[in-house]
Amino acid sequence: MAKMGSHAELLPPCTAACPVGTDARRYVGLIFQGRYEEALEAIKAHNAIASICAYICAHPCEDACRRQYVEGPLNIRALKRFVMDHTRDYRRRNYRRASLNRPQQVAIVGSGPAGLAAARDLLNLGYPVTLFERETEPGGMPMNAVPKFRLPKAVVWEDLHELEALGARFRTGQTWGRDFSLKDLKDQGYEAVLLAIGLQKGRGLPVPGMDAAGVHLALPFLRQVAQKVLVVGCGNVAMDAARAVKRLGAPEVLMICLEAPDQLFASPVETERTKDEVIDLIYQWAPKVVQAEGGRVQGIDLMACTSLFDEFGRFAPAYDETQKLRLEADTLIFAIGQEAELDAARQDNLALAGGRVEAGRHTMVTSTPGVFLAGEIFTGATLAVAAAASGRRAAAAMDHFLRTGQYLSLSEDCPRSIPKLPEKQACRICRILPRPLKERPVEERLKDFDSAELVYEEAEALVEARRCLHCGRGAEVIGRKCVRCLTCVRCCPFEVPYMQDLAVFPEETCVACGFCASQCPAYAINIRRLEPLEIRQQVAKILAQGPREIVFGCLRHLASRVELQTPGVVWWDCLKLLQMEDLLAPFESGATGLVLTECREDCRLESAASWMQRLVQRANELLVTVGLGAKVRFSSEAQES
Repeated sequence: MAKMGSHAELLPPCTAACPVGTDARRYVGLIFQGRYEEALEAIKAHNAIASICAYICAHPCEDACRRQYVEGPLNIRALKRFVMDHTRDYRRRNYRRASLNRPQQVAIVGSGPAGLAAARDLLNLGYPVTLFERETEPGGMPMNAVPKFRLPKAVVWEDLHELEALGARFRTGQTWGRDFSLKDLKDQGYEAVLLAIGLQKGRGLPVPGMDAAGVHLALPFLRQVAQKVLVVGCGNVAMDAARAVKRLGAPEVLMICLEAPDQLFASPVETERTKDEVIDLIYQWAPKVVQAEGGRVQGIDLMACTSLFDEFGRFAPAYDETQKLRLEADTLIFAIGQEAELDAARQDNLALAGGRVEAGRHTMVTSTPGVFLAGEIFTGATLAVAAAASGRRAAAAMDHFLRTGQYLSLSEDCPRSIPKLPEKQACRICRILPRPLKERPVEERLKDFDSAELVYEEAEALVEARRCLHCGRGAEVIGRKCVRCLTCVRCCPFEVPYMQDLAVFPEETCVACGFCASQCPAYAINIRRLEPLEIRQQVAKILAQGPREIVFGCLRHLASRVELQTPGVVWWDCLKLLQMEDLLAPFESGATGLVLTECREDCRLESAASWMQRLVQRANELLVTVGLGAKVRFSSEAQES
């Protein structure tokens, strides 16, 4: 059995935390430079559901962001949505068709995140892929169960249309076990099958009265979208159900939570939005009996939940039935989790275990040869982006099987991440408050099912993007050049480097400001985050139209990428990273002067201003010596800031 290699590279925390390995560090850096189309390509590189994730991802990348040790993590998902919303036309113009040159056909049952991710990888590998979806529209749960105020259907179609253009075929209204069996798929020529059907069945509770009219499970309710309403559960699906009910005009909605306030499984953002919409939550109560009369729900009896976990940290709720509470209601919605629908699996004689289809943990293969498993039916309930990651792993396993006839053993090695940012460096970083996404007023958004969340304005996105610390893309020493002069040790505003045989810049402490490289007299330091800007070529292009004054602008001053087209301006990541040769290069090409329009409003190197002043002074002294006069100056804007 073949084995898939492990990933040992030391990654930035945001990338390591992303189940599909999206390089958030890279696309945030591209946003900072106004390169939104390139940012889109970086986002899509590993993520087949990029638009979906831009709206509803639980953003584990933000939970890992090292900026949280300063003043708060970057709003990475909001930046992703900014890119997706601002590059729609570019994305459509650049649809491409995969070269489907493999003879084996692949069937994917289910077109949710796992199925879509697997389909894209397999199409890119050359396999013809058909996705079977039981609903009338493809897209799985994001399309058919997530409310439109969180995820508009048009957004889901953005990912689907790109996959269709790539070559995916969707067959909707096709239910496994009713319209086809696994044998049917084999007879139709599909040599490998992926079951990615998710957990489509709402879970009930074994309490009396569950069959009364007016009692709903959350997923069927959300698919149909249902006076005092009680919602049992406090996860994200429960929050969606409660907020949907409120938009349907229910005057009173109450959520019954097993958990304490600090134990909720829903994301903090969704919880706060739910509370903002005048939805109440009561904590540490559990259903005991549904009260019904004449077959119609009247209310529910609750008992106190005294603890949620046992001494080993396992989920094992304990109750005190002597503490009781009765609540009246005419509608009751249970949102306590999902489970798999297994009737079709039983008909096809697939081995089952623990309420799920049995599959090899490392191979993802079921008991039927050539039939694989991915998504929540394989992993259990998880994030959409994690389901997509499972789909990608399954695609790799299926490709290996189709090429070799053998099953691939997939590694579960976790990516290595750069450690926590030490307090010594965190306390020296310029504080820039996060830009939270704006939302429609509560009284307005409760009137319809339109998106509650608003996209960043461009200026806000640029400010938020420049908060990134570019973790892991800091200083590296070119050993043959280092002269051990200690300049980097003396000038670093964050007290990062120290000397051994050569200068040492630990990845966990270096914040990639780049100042050491600008001051190193031996040019022995490379900053990995700084991509070559081809400054001399830009200057030469400007001066090809005749002698003129050149302006160096700071990218941290940008409020719109339109400014990047300003005539005569060459843009830098930060003007405090300039070296002597950068100041003199324009004059070698015939410039009549050089203006530095530095913006220090949120400059991470504000403390290095005196170093820059000295550099400009030395450059002017050199220019005077050769007879050109002092031609380098700061603009009045820079001086005022």
